[in-house]
Amino acid sequence: MPEISLSDRYPYSYTTLCYDYPPVSTRALDIFKPHEITKNLGVLFVHGGSWRAGTRTQFHSIMHALNQQGWVCGSLDYRLNQVSAWDQVADVRLGRSLFTEHLKSEGCSGDLVMVGSSAGAHLMLLEAMSTQEPNAAGLVAVSAPLTFEPWPDMFPPIYADMCAIAGASYADHPELYRNLSPIHCISSKTPPICLLDGTNEHMFPSFLAD
Repeated sequence: MPEISLSDRYPYSYTTLCYDYPPVSTRALDIFKPHEITKNLGVLFVHGGSWRAGTRTQFHSIMHALNQQGWVCGSLDYRLNQVSAWDQVADVRLGRSLFTEHLKSEGCSGDLVMVGSSAGAHLMLLEAMSTQEPNAAGLVAVSAPLTFEPWPDMFPPIYADMCAIAGASYADHPELYRNLSPIHCISSKTPPICLLDGTNEHMFPSFLAD
């Protein structure tokens, strides 16, 4: 019977970094490191869930698959209850900073690609466009709300979720909704962005990126 090494049985290591002590379950970062790192960039995931649900574990399968190609991957959580979108952006920024430090400790450049889905894509875009760390090589936004300002035929439940995380209605605070719109944050320092949408995307239509 052939000998099986630990690297064959466990092709990656799994670390959770908590932002706080005592730990807060929704302020943590999971890091999957391959047995052999062959990529200089890291990949960091930000989950969706209408700003009030979701978990960093939803990306574990794809992180494992990327590990097999030599990538170091991270997936972060952010607070979901009794917080604003800006509090969540701060959590994303802290998770990104910890992941960057980890990449450097592993001999990587510290540069990374960020991947966000739905509400996570929104928070990722806001964070990446306002950060002072120019280490994002690219942003992948999946079904992202590029604007918070109302549009024709807006999906009512989505508007309700957006009002909840904004903490006010658009009619009462239109400037707040503009500030929460990534499309108004684009500058010469914005990293390259890849937008991915489903063919029948009805929550955040592709024309919002025009």
